[in-house]
Amino acid sequence: MNDSEGILYFEPTFGLANRLRAMASVLKLSQNLNKKLVIIWVNNFELNCPFQELFQPLPGVLFRDKPYLWQFTKNSEQNNFGYRFVVYAINKLLGFDFCTKELNNDFFYRKDGGGIDDVVKKYKNIYVQTCSDFLNDDRFLQQFKPVAELQTQIEQRSADFSNYTVGLHIRRTDHKDAIMKSSLELFIQHIDAELVLRPNTLFYLSTDEPETEVRLKELYGDKLLLFPKNFSRNSIQGIKDAVVDLFCLSRTQKIIGSYNSSFSDIAARLGQVELQVVA
Repeated sequence: MNDSEGILYFEPTFGLANRLRAMASVLKLSQNLNKKLVIIWVNNFELNCPFQELFQPLPGVLFRDKPYLWQFTKNSEQNNFGYRFVVYAINKLLGFDFCTKELNNDFFYRKDGGGIDDVVKKYKNIYVQTCSDFLNDDRFLQQFKPVAELQTQIEQRSADFSNYTVGLHIRRTDHKDAIMKSSLELFIQHIDAELVLRPNTLFYLSTDEPETEVRLKELYGDKLLLFPKNFSRNSIQGIKDAVVDLFCLSRTQKIIGSYNSSFSDIAARLGQVELQVVA
């Protein structure tokens, strides 16, 4: 890949799992289009940590901060011809031949013109901003390798796993669907059902709520594997702990996860393990 073929600029959005699944898609898109890939990584309240403090470098992929003016990019696809021309001029001034962003989410799953790679292949410099898993291919998820510090923690924690360890991902603080549909009482029912089938089952708990840890530890004692963590996604340590949780979950034999949670989904896909959604 080289600059003469154009550059694919990609800004993944929202939290850790959303960014990983979107980046896996764009890694495939970059390969399909034979374009150099530049990731625009934004540290914010949803994920306040640089990529390089979490993962090893991705071969051939550059990372950069988001220039201030790039917030003014517009979706290239517009129904109004006059506005389409204005948008084209704005994007061209910013250096892009085509742009599609989160609000244009239907674009990533369109049925009229093939996949996104079919639509954008005629453009040189492309800007994409999304959390969408628009080219679902788990092979590209395997390219994300935690940095040595985090990999060591993953190895140490998973060394305590038994032959049958079930991962629990219980989302609580900021996910309305998960809170409503995946209640703690339902998780307890699933845990109890596992113990009826396999009394020696261990459970690795990943949650964003300290009270959930306390409640389950009271109920299940040594059958629950718990490790100290920072619960804040607005801190570097909190995001590092989330990466460790994600990859530890991926090493379990089965994951009991939260409704509509990308974290539960990506953990299962990383490890190619069964995901049982509580709802």
